[in-house]
Amino acid sequence: MMDFLFGQPTRLLAVAVAFDPDHGFFLTYNPRWKGYAFPMRKVAAEDDALLSAAALDALREAAELPLAGASARPLTYLRVPGVSGRTGARTVYRMHVYEIDTPLPLSMEVSTRGFACRRGFLRPEGFATADLLSWNTRAVVGELLENQEVALAVICRRGPAGAEFLMLRYPNYGGYFPPASRIRTDVEARYEAQKALRQDTGYRARVVAGETVEARDEHFSPRYDCRRTFVFHLVQLALSDRIDPNDPDNAFEERMHQAGVLYRWVPAADLAGPGVNGLSPTVRSIAPQLLALAGRAGCA
Repeated sequence: MMDFLFGQPTRLLAVAVAFDPDHGFFLTYNPRWKGYAFPMRKVAAEDDALLSAAALDALREAAELPLAGASARPLTYLRVPGVSGRTGARTVYRMHVYEIDTPLPLSMEVSTRGFACRRGFLRPEGFATADLLSWNTRAVVGELLENQEVALAVICRRGPAGAEFLMLRYPNYGGYFPPASRIRTDVEARYEAQKALRQDTGYRARVVAGETVEARDEHFSPRYDCRRTFVFHLVQLALSDRIDPNDPDNAFEERMHQAGVLYRWVPAADLAGPGVNGLSPTVRSIAPQLLALAGRAGCA
């Protein structure tokens, strides 16, 4: 397989990331990569079922456990040029990274004598100084712990006191937040924003993507016990001309009601006080961009 952007052979990899809150990331020594690495497997086709199964199998093999009940969900995607350890040729590695959840913390099941052995755990703060880490593992960790790319679907309407924004209840964001999707592949943000709207609201009709603006937010991640930078791509989306968002019986809201979606139209005045009015604290970081898009869309 050739990568048309880099013009080089490619390798498709499924990567398993298992994080134990008390011990860190699970790594295993991989002689092919000449260092400690996340469990990974080569995959023949870019198919989510194949990739997730391969990531689970890679972790099972590395941990030497059946891991019954473990599940995999897409976490991120990287396309990184490197050098094949087998052939010495420059190769593009397309790495689909999956987060593996296990019924019990992995440290309770894995037999290990510490990170200096064939397998073990490494906490996030240890990656900066750890020896014998494979280059592709450093690339994955950099993606997970440094920049997170997220597409946001911005739907606004003109309310009694100005612009109002559609937000959904997201436990991961700690409150109401615009429809969101991690950008895990090399697709454009507008496609991810449209996908987020379809998946999280149940609304399948065509929407038109408009202007995209960017916002950044750095905050503490309790999951990985470290500070992370998020890059939000806010994409203005327009509903069909046949739908009036101010009509209480419009098809868009009816579809959300049918799907059981918890949503709210948030007035612009509420953006200044997230956390106290049920909004995600992260709303504060994207409020200026939301207001700018609303003004240009005629919602203000």
